[in-house]
Amino acid sequence: MQPPEDVRVTLPPSIRWREVEVPRHEALSVPGYVVRIDLDRPGYRGVYGWQVCYPGAPRKFFSDTAGRGDRRIERHPRESLAEATEYLARIYQGRPSRLRRAESSRKKEPTGIVGVRRVRRFRRDRRTECCYVAIAPPRAGMKFKMLWVGTAKTATEERWAEVLERARVIRSRLVAEAKKDLNR
Repeated sequence: MQPPEDVRVTLPPSIRWREVEVPRHEALSVPGYVVRIDLDRPGYRGVYGWQVCYPGAPRKFFSDTAGRGDRRIERHPRESLAEATEYLARIYQGRPSRLRRAESSRKKEPTGIVGVRRVRRFRRDRRTECCYVAIAPPRAGMKFKMLWVGTAKTATEERWAEVLERARVIRSRLVAEAKKDLNR
């Protein structure tokens, strides 16, 4: 979905837009990270407006009303949406990366590489322990990659180091592809 022409601010094309049906008004085109708030409670004035929810920034609410008390003025939701969109354009720093920056502290055998772990499994005959290096995908939809190290008897420290270095290269290539796809 494309942004409407009357939006004064320029948001990057990586932000997705969607249609939001506003009660008692027409449907509006809304950028990602902006949500509609419509709270109706019997006996109270409702809360109507838009909230900007961008990771790493405080949430900010833009009301459909201006003023306080008796001086409250009802505005069209398009006006408060324009303010919310302008605020989003000021704070937007690109789509947030969900990639881990540090290795998990719960790893039984730390490898020193984020997304790479040592795996020891028994074969189906349940007698031979096999050693692998598992490379986690940096984004959903990709499969784990498993690199063979050897059996428990044949896996030496030199072989582990060699396979871990290959895993480091493969993981860095996968992360680079994921970052490139993220910025499209």
